[in-house]
Amino acid sequence: MNPSFATVIAAALIASMADAQNDCDGDLSDFDAVYCSQKLAVQADKNLNAVYRKLVTALTVSARGT
Repeated sequence: MNPSFATVIAAALIASMADAQNDCDGDLSDFDAVYCSQKLAVQADKNLNAVYRKLVTALTVSARGT
């Protein structure tokens, strides 16, 4: 059984947030909190794009709708 698109995306986002969160634990200044939030968002976006590219390549032409 193939995982659903939402499941794959959720797993990628959770994994990316867990990796990036390691540097952002503890008491942070406002600047550091914003920096860490941005860092998490950038990493999640990179992982989401990587998963999306894999998914698109795995889909057949008819499944892509093109």
